[in-house]
Amino acid sequence: MTADPIADRRWHAMLCLHLGLALALGAWLLWKTRPVALPEAPGARIQCLSYSPFRGPDRSPLVAGAPVEVERIRHDLAAIAAVSGCVRIYAVDLGLDAVPAVAEELGMAVIVGAWIGRDGAANRRQVEAAVALARAHPRSVRALMIGNEVLLRREQTAGQLAAMLDEVRRQVSVPVSYADVWEFWLRHPELAAAVDFVTVHILPFWEDHPVAAEHAVAHVVAVHRRVAAVFDKPVLIGESGWPSAGRQRGPAVPGRIEQARFVREFLAAAAREEWRYNLIEAFDQPWKRRLEGTVGGFWGIFDGADRLHFPLTGAVAPRPAVGAAPATALAAALLIGLLAASIGRSSLQVAAFAATGLWSGMAGAMLLEHAWLAWRDATEWWVLGAVSALGPCWLGLRVLVPRLVGDARRLCGWLHLAIIFCAALAALWLAVDPRYRDFPLWMYAGVAPALLLIGEATGPRQREAIRICAIVVALAGLARLLPEPDNREAVAWSLLCLVLAAGGWFAGQQQQRQ
Repeated sequence: MTADPIADRRWHAMLCLHLGLALALGAWLLWKTRPVALPEAPGARIQCLSYSPFRGPDRSPLVAGAPVEVERIRHDLAAIAAVSGCVRIYAVDLGLDAVPAVAEELGMAVIVGAWIGRDGAANRRQVEAAVALARAHPRSVRALMIGNEVLLRREQTAGQLAAMLDEVRRQVSVPVSYADVWEFWLRHPELAAAVDFVTVHILPFWEDHPVAAEHAVAHVVAVHRRVAAVFDKPVLIGESGWPSAGRQRGPAVPGRIEQARFVREFLAAAAREEWRYNLIEAFDQPWKRRLEGTVGGFWGIFDGADRLHFPLTGAVAPRPAVGAAPATALAAALLIGLLAASIGRSSLQVAAFAATGLWSGMAGAMLLEHAWLAWRDATEWWVLGAVSALGPCWLGLRVLVPRLVGDARRLCGWLHLAIIFCAALAALWLAVDPRYRDFPLWMYAGVAPALLLIGEATGPRQREAIRICAIVVALAGLARLLPEPDNREAVAWSLLCLVLAAGGWFAGQQQQRQ
């Protein structure tokens, strides 16, 4: 093997870049485990929490099935009782009609909701069941909530809702209300005449102009004061909260520390401002990922194992632990390094490939963390898992390329094309329909630097197809960044797209002279 200064520089760059990336990610993970001091929650008690028992990935109120077991409800309410004496439910079917009776046993209060949609017969059944529960359980049912964000979904008019509310108020002695996003109450102030109190949802994360966690409670305070100035009836914050995981929206970052900050500052503001409120929500709801993306499934203060995502007092760490990334990285580095050494690669190339394995292993561990949160069913695990495997397959084959010719080299080029084609599809989807889509950073970050430095295309057809995809990736990545330049995930995705695009554009020119 003859010395080649240009090739050596490329291998040195590959070694230094991947080693630097791996060390930087490791340091970042370690830094994320440090405890952060946050405001204390006054009394460490929450007035009320939204409750849904559909906590498993295969359970959803949108799919007809067996009613929820009473023991499940009893178990859940006992866990909630440790931090709150009240729950809000949104419907009275699928076994939820048992909640008031169980709450009575535990000395808890319930805001009973009737789910209102387009189906008049279903609406009637919900209303009649809610009224019956209010009459049967006066000790636990403190209010009825007839409809939730119906105006937002455009399933009924304000006049139709008012008629329904008036009818219910004539039948029960408990207060009656309707819940919707605060803007819709301001658009339909006439609806206040039909309720005993105004119930508004104030969710800074979901605003049209998202609010960062450090400013979120100030936003809630301002909105509450604005709403209270319009209506001469009591105001209940029917929903407010912050997600612990999922896609960043503008400056609004989901996370454990951000959720803890919001909840604690919210409780302090509630005590100071004397609010009536209900936080969303008690438990994470994986089924909501189909409606709102990954972030929709992680608004609970409890996780799926009945553990609080964060303590209500004391310091909180953004991550509870470093995770599996270091071990996975070392294993990948050892495997790739041994493979490179076994076929007679130079010591520089062995080191470069080992460093590449180190970075790829860390990125793979981060991808697996994300997959546990975001991938929703077997189909997604198979499809997205196959896309994720393209990078490691390309890397493993690329280690062997000096000993392989012809078909093996062409296969490397086709794998490169497959990777950048999938990245182009992801970038396009994020550019045109981003609201509920995650940034697939870790799916491509592990292989992107190596593609840039040693990616190859062996023929003009491969080269042309890869370059077309490279242009799409670059333009779509920048298009996602322009609407939200303050989004760190969007910035990282845009940079990753540029790296992938550069590697694709120059594919075919990275010739290694052996």
